[in-house]
Amino acid sequence: MKALKTIISNGIVSAVFTKTGVALPVILALTAYIGLRLKTVDLHPPSATI
Repeated sequence: MKALKTIISNGIVSAVFTKTGVALPVILALTAYIGLRLKTVDLHPPSATI
């Protein structure tokens, strides 16, 4: 019974991974890009806020 549960959960995990496997790098890249943009804004605030 436990082995069957493991097989089913592994199947679900791999199915989700194959579905999101293509989108994952895109999401990571977007997150990194947004993070960098926010850092740049923090380091160089526009003159309007000073």
